[in-house]
Amino acid sequence: MPMPVCSASDFESLYESAFPAFARFAGSRNASVDDAMDIFHDAMVVYYEKTRDPAFAIIVSPEAYITGIAKHLWLRKYNRNKTQQSLFPDEQAFVIPEDFFPDEREIKLLSF
Repeated sequence: MPMPVCSASDFESLYESAFPAFARFAGSRNASVDDAMDIFHDAMVVYYEKTRDPAFAIIVSPEAYITGIAKHLWLRKYNRNKTQQSLFPDEQAFVIPEDFFPDEREIKLLSF
């Protein structure tokens, strides 16, 4: 098993130097801070997994590489979510009837 390329302090400094650029990118596209942080954390995990591969080599700075991964992940999420519309106001008014789900006796009868 290969040894990690970066130490924990290296990842902390990498996070501190690369996150602001991605946060500006995501913020300019109406992402919340929580969404930006979630996606950036995913990008850091991808980067860490890549650094475990002995054949891994990048031709840009680690900050640029991680920011690129994060941008790609955000755009993929954005494109997936842009076809979905929020029903938030309607969701609050929607009530599921109590008899919507079958009870245990009905399940037994249906399986029989």
